[in-house]
Order: sequence, then structure tokens, then C-alpha cells
Amino acid sequence: MKMLLALLVLSVLSLTAGCTTAVVFEDIAWVLESYGEKGNQQPVLEDSEITATFKSAEGMVDGSAGCNRYFAEYEAKGDELTLGMAGSTMMWCEGFMNQEKAYLDILQAAETYQVKDGKLQISSGDNLLIFKHQ
Repeated sequence: MKMLLALLVLSVLSLTAGCTTAVVFEDIAWVLESYGEKGNQQPVLEDSEITATFKSAEGMVDGSAGCNRYFAEYEAKGDELTLGMAGSTMMWCEGFMNQEKAYLDILQAAETYQVKDGKLQISSGDNLLIFKHQ
């Protein structure tokens, strides 16, 4: 009986060894904590909030870029993440526009994502966005 149980466990392990499961990040409201070059992250400016919600049913991400609202189509496959052309409102917020541009540029060029220690990390080349749950 122990041998049969051991064989069953080994069979299940071998069947799942090659499988990868995407970590759930969709349909959760995320708030940006830091952004920029990996290893040289910048905190989000005081008095601003940058958010993202990846809506699985619509294949759309939307949120606040700190000043303006934005939206874009997205596709997630495994740990890969790609975004379509983003649209946004066109307000001017003194002191926040450089941060907003940097955020949208990194998000627009997204390549991969992972959820690690409860935080969503989106990578784009040498840049990284780190979000926490809202």
C-alpha cells in the first residue's frame, strides 16, 4: 500500500513538474509603491497615488497615473505581459508630470510580471514597477 501511494505521488509530481501557473494579479486594485531602474527605485511622490486594475473580463487595465486617468488593453500569458497603446485624460498637475510620464512609459513597455511577497512587480527592460494591494 505504501508503495502504491508513493508511486501515485511521484506520478502526480511528474505530471505537474513541467506546468507553470500564472500568479493571480487580475481583478485586484494595485497601488504603486516605487518605479524606475531596477536597484534604483524611486518612491511615489507624496500627495500622489498611482493605481492599476487589470480587468480580466475586458482585457483592460485602468487607473490613475498620479494626475490623469489612463486605460489600455493588455494580455498576460504565463509571466509575460504586453499592453496596447494607452489612452489618458490630458490634465496638467504641476510637479507630478515627470513621475506620470515615467510610470506610463514603463507600464506601456511591460514585458513580464510576477507577484512576490504579495506585491505585483512589472518589469520592462531595466525598469521595474512595484505595486501593493490597495
